[in-house]
Order: sequence, then structure tokens, then C-alpha cells
Amino acid sequence: MSATGASYPPLPRVQSHPEAVAVLRRLGRGEVDVEVAYGRLREVVAIYLWSGASEGHGRIVGVLVAEAAVPPPWWTAEALASLSREWEALRDVAPSAFAIDRAVWQLNASLLLMNTGDDALADGHDKLFDEKLAALFPPSDGPPSFRE
Repeated sequence: MSATGASYPPLPRVQSHPEAVAVLRRLGRGEVDVEVAYGRLREVVAIYLWSGASEGHGRIVGVLVAEAAVPPPWWTAEALASLSREWEALRDVAPSAFAIDRAVWQLNASLLLMNTGDDALADGHDKLFDEKLAALFPPSDGPPSFRE
């Protein structure tokens, strides 16, 4: 059931989680396996989701966590107002068992898009997507690899 009234949470105030970037880098360097990295990223995004969250909520949380992890955050009053409106529009959307997974997918994709030449991060992204996330979501939903 979707959250209504007072039980519907506001847009989360996401904190910086440098460990999200660090675990993807460690994955890219072969220091941890995909399941360890995936589990850690799930722990990070789960802080901001609840049992009634939809995949749309997960997508927004993934964006927020990625943006907070790589300073400086882009959050302007206008950007947050836009995300708040999008969040509010999801009030009556049915919950999804994949909300946390979608948040990890979006976090992974957003970190790659913000990547500026960090090979370990790019390698971690590719491993996580290829070995875990691609199986959870259809390939058409997947982020491209921006590496030629």
C-alpha cells in the first residue's frame, strides 16, 4: 500500500556517503567482489527508503546519494524544489520490492555520469552493472558504459 497523509515521508535530506564511491573503486581494483559492493550500496540507500517506497523513490534517492557523495553537491533551491515535487507526485504509486535495487542502479549510473577519468570507479561501475544490476533490470533500462 502507498503511504498517505502523515505517514508519507518528505524528500530525504541525504548526507554525504563517500563510502559509496570508495566501495565502487575497490570493486574496480578487484579488492572486493560484486556481492560485497552491492550489499554496501544497498545499506547506504536503504537509510533513505521505507517499505512503501516505489522504484521512483529509489531513483530519486540514488540521484541524491550520488550527488552528495561527489562534492560539491549541485543542490540549488530550484533543484530541490523540483525533486520535492517529483517525490510528492509519487505519493500514491504502489510500493516496489525493487525500490532499493533501483536506488543502487541509479546511484551507480549517476556516479558514472559524474566520473571524470577515475578508471577504478568506471571499472567498478561496469562490474556491478554487468554482474548484478543487468540481471535485475532489462538491458534497455541499464546505463551505458561511457568507455569506448
